[in-house]
Amino acid sequence: MKKKKKDKKWYILCFIALILGGVSFTMVVYAAVTQTLKITGSAKVQGPEWNIHFENLKEAVTTGNGQENEKPTLKDTAINNIDIVFSGGGSVSYEFDVKNSGSLDAQIGTLTIFTAPTCIGTGDQKEADEKLVCDSISSSLTYEDGTLVREGDMLDAGESKTMKYTLTYQPTANVAAAVNINELGSTIIYVER
Repeated sequence: MKKKKKDKKWYILCFIALILGGVSFTMVVYAAVTQTLKITGSAKVQGPEWNIHFENLKEAVTTGNGQENEKPTLKDTAINNIDIVFSGGGSVSYEFDVKNSGSLDAQIGTLTIFTAPTCIGTGDQKEADEKLVCDSISSSLTYEDGTLVREGDMLDAGESKTMKYTLTYQPTANVAAAVNINELGSTIIYVER
């Protein structure tokens, strides 16, 4: 019986040695046939850029008795000091580009084209002249193909669109004295799409 126990111990020891030897051999073989691969690098996250502005204000185009008194000034977000004189019916138009240099697509959220100019008469028939002029002046904002600019119009990132702003005076009669017209401004507000 002692011999059987010894034999069993011997078999168990041999079995454990065999397992340990196999594990060691596997580890040696595994270590000999493995390769470590690494992926390294860095990244930067920056916020989106919002940059919609005017560019390329062209010379005024006049028709009839409309003329440019002084050339307007162009800034990134404004066309200032439009100064025109009408000595009868006619129009004055300005073409310019609206450019989206940012990284976000945009659309026109609010578009305000003057609806109620202020007319200030200077002569004896001041009230009649003011009414005649204010009723006879209009403006439009179109794209170069003549399509009206509207709220909801898209301007994708990197895109540029040519627009035309036109002031038109079509009187039904002549004024007795000069009339100054104020509040001819228009506003385009772009929002993220």
